[in-house]
Amino acid sequence: MELYTLLPAGDEPQLIHTAIPDGASILELGAGTSRITRPLVELGHPVVAIDESAAMLAHIRRAETVCSPIQRLDLDRRFDVVLLASHLINAPDGELRHELLRTCRRHLADAGCVLI
Repeated sequence: MELYTLLPAGDEPQLIHTAIPDGASILELGAGTSRITRPLVELGHPVVAIDESAAMLAHIRRAETVCSPIQRLDLDRRFDVVLLASHLINAPDGELRHELLRTCRRHLADAGCVLI
């Protein structure tokens, strides 16, 4: 896990920021240790970071965190943007991929967008 805390954010946060409205609320699925979360918060986006690892979520500051498997997540809230940028997008299990997409849709505002 320590390796994840050392990875740089790269261009991803800026690419996401330019693709969405200023101040858009973001649900980040598979947030890990905050590599993308932190810069998005610094760019003015309220972020709710989801990960099934409490140890990884412990590294996140200035964002709400929820420890949960993505496929079982049900926050009863909707977001302008649902972000699924983790390795899970390449899951070989077709049913798991469908569950991940259902979670994205369940949490997406009517005029929102999913970024994968």
